[in-house]
Amino acid sequence: MNERWRRQSDWLFWGLFLVLGLYRVSLCVQVPTHTADALRHLGFTAHLPQEGWRFYTHVGDDFRPEAWTDVWGNLKYFYPPVTAVFFAAFAWLQFGLAPLKLVLTACDVASALVLRRVFSPWAALVFFANPVSMFYTSHEGQFEALQTLFILLTALATIRRHWFGAGLLLALSGQVKLFGFFLGPWLLEQLLRHSGNRRTDLRRAATGFAIGVLPFAGFYVVAPKLLLFALEGNGRRFNPFFWNPYDQSYFEWIPTWMAEWMSGVSWAILIVAALATFLMAVRRESFTAGLPLLLFWGPLKRVAWTEFWYPIVSPGFLVCLLPRRRLAWGLLLLHTTVCVRSVMILGGAPHFGFKEPEYRVEWMATCLWRCDARTLRDTR
Repeated sequence: MNERWRRQSDWLFWGLFLVLGLYRVSLCVQVPTHTADALRHLGFTAHLPQEGWRFYTHVGDDFRPEAWTDVWGNLKYFYPPVTAVFFAAFAWLQFGLAPLKLVLTACDVASALVLRRVFSPWAALVFFANPVSMFYTSHEGQFEALQTLFILLTALATIRRHWFGAGLLLALSGQVKLFGFFLGPWLLEQLLRHSGNRRTDLRRAATGFAIGVLPFAGFYVVAPKLLLFALEGNGRRFNPFFWNPYDQSYFEWIPTWMAEWMSGVSWAILIVAALATFLMAVRRESFTAGLPLLLFWGPLKRVAWTEFWYPIVSPGFLVCLLPRRRLAWGLLLLHTTVCVRSVMILGGAPHFGFKEPEYRVEWMATCLWRCDARTLRDTR
């Protein structure tokens, strides 16, 4: 009977996973409408092969009249080197937005399969159905899915005591975006608790980390401060998860009820993570299991600039809390509700708030499948 139930459960899981996957593929082949960041990534990183790491010294306007420079043209490229290389590969192959979004969605597939292995099939399904990831990854082309995959692979290597791989993946994860380094304290605690030979295993982890950093040494010479951009922002104020939902200077067009919801849910995640960290420390189960979530949500609720899609990476940190599975389940469910705007857009609610102007949407439509962003000109 148990074997029969297990087979039926597996069939149900894969059936639902396939339906979700097909829906997300349908989102991938649609033109982005709310952010043009993916077009900017392709345009900026198309210059990486010629400029080398010097391309970090340019602002977008230096490459006018290329059309993508209309998106934050006054700013430098402000993402770490692994992200730059990732997008540069698509720019070099002249792949468009749809192939890019399909690969990012495949990253979420891989992340879900990691969660299926270390957590449960239904946790994987909930993760894959997260509205903020479905919309902003599969429809808009935001790259947080790449960050999440690296976080989960780092956690998986740590759980399996593959210390060289854990160090290497930690380095790569943090060079997608700074958030990846938040796993560092937990990784170190796990190594110290479960190492067979601390000195040898520390050397392995450090060697892996160094190998992950050295290929990008030029980046740290040219633009070391850009690692902190995720916490410093771009000089403007916008944070839909800001700690005080009634400080309208951080919410712009967001209605009060939505600000209350997103600030409140993110407060709940932060408070639960803090309590879990305290209780597990008191019981000496772990001193760092909840720390990645605290390091993520604490600053994120305080910084001047945050976007709706930043919380996509947060469920990746839940692997650290797996010794407390019920707690991890509760936090995973909370994460699916943190971006109510994604739920509304996917549900077909009438548009409100910021949306890309029509001319940018038309540019992105021309770059849906094949794209040499350097040849796309601003003809307005």
